[in-house]
Amino acid sequence: MSPLNQALITRKIQQVTEDLKKLTPYSRLTPAQYLSDDQSQLIVERLLERLIGRIIDINFHLLKEVFDDLPQDYYQSFKKMAQHQVLDQSLAQDLAPAAATRNILAHQYDEVDPRQIYQAMKKAVTLIPRYLSQIQKKIASPIQEPRTGGVS
Repeated sequence: MSPLNQALITRKIQQVTEDLKKLTPYSRLTPAQYLSDDQSQLIVERLLERLIGRIIDINFHLLKEVFDDLPQDYYQSFKKMAQHQVLDQSLAQDLAPAAATRNILAHQYDEVDPRQIYQAMKKAVTLIPRYLSQIQKKIASPIQEPRTGGVS
């Protein structure tokens, strides 16, 4: 296992915080305002893609370097963060679907539905601060892998 790269995590947290500040004013738009403004939709889509990508980066770094546990996909990274008690179960469950949103935005798998993106934005502005808080608490104290069986 490699050591935790504290500088990487701190930088990602700062980037997420900055993008969250940029996203927040758009979350105050009504659905009608958002849906009628193509420029706002483009900005929100890009900010969400960046935000979700960065929190997934944090997940993967912590899981690999601290727990030597690489998830199969982005969705599973949130589930594994809860398994390792880095995130609480309910938050991980609420954030996991963001992986699909990120994939849709990054790869244009399907036509982007602006109503779904609006809902994803509303969730992001409440869930991501909780995520950051839990990550910061965990990296402030030593993260230890739970013991699995055996005699000490």
